[in-house]
Amino acid sequence: GQGSPIAEVPGGIEVPTHTREENVVDLRNVVRLTLGILRSELREVGEVKLEVSAVPDVRGSSVKLGQVVVNLLVNAVRAVADKPRRERFVSVRLAAERGAVILEVADNRDIPVSEDLSASFDPLAKRERLVGTGLGLAISKRIAEEVSGRIEAESRPPNRTLFRSSSPIRCAPYVARRAARHV
Repeated sequence: GQGSPIAEVPGGIEVPTHTREENVVDLRNVVRLTLGILRSELREVGEVKLEVSAVPDVRGSSVKLGQVVVNLLVNAVRAVADKPRRERFVSVRLAAERGAVILEVADNRDIPVSEDLSASFDPLAKRERLVGTGLGLAISKRIAEEVSGRIEAESRPPNRTLFRSSSPIRCAPYVARRAARHV
């Protein structure tokens, strides 16, 4: 509803992680920490399904990728907030696929993402606005692209909206050096 605590979530939450190496992120740890930070908001969702597998490290910043995870989860929780609690559904899936680590956040919002999926990431696009400015998804898209990743949205029948973020798996340094010599 209108006065739910999720409306109070700040624009930037620093997800504390132990640093392994600069620009190398354990996304599973980031997801786990983010779920902890948003625990009280997620309690308001009737069903939360988690499939968080062990995945290879990815390139990027744990703070920035943590912001992507926060933004996608907050977006999902806000999107189902008007449903009766027991009907609210959010799922989080983290897995490695084809050279990338995939984070999927799905929900059963009543208003599906726009037919023009790019509008989901445009804070200036005209659409039904739930709560918030709409900047979170635009920021998340930019962060994903900074590390050669991507983020996309799709509607899946009967009533699932899926946001999918992919981050390239970090190459071992010697592989990257060898590849650079052959350019």
